[in-house]
Amino acid sequence: GEGGFAFVYLVKDFTNGREFALKKILAQTEEQLKAGQNEMLMHKRFAHPNLLPLLDSAVVKLPPSSSASNSPSAVYLLFPVYKDGNLQQLLSKSPTQGRLFSPAQVLGLLDQICAA
Repeated sequence: GEGGFAFVYLVKDFTNGREFALKKILAQTEEQLKAGQNEMLMHKRFAHPNLLPLLDSAVVKLPPSSSASNSPSAVYLLFPVYKDGNLQQLLSKSPTQGRLFSPAQVLGLLDQICAA
């Protein structure tokens, strides 16, 4: 998947066959680099069962492009892969599949969100 300045790749460790999600944040400016580094630091600070743990991270200087005046960077964040989607995706597809959450399920989800 991809966003404004980020791409998420499904990557595989060929030594053991495990799959991971690798997020690459492109930083063309110092402000974007600081935002990427801030995201990296926030992931390192938070540990909770309902948040994906950051397994590894790196900031890499990229070769300058011919049109850029400064050298771009990339912030890499490595996470465990979770192929079932996220809460927003689950909530979006539930009504279209005729599934509604019970009050107990809604309270359980809200409890987990508040605990994060």
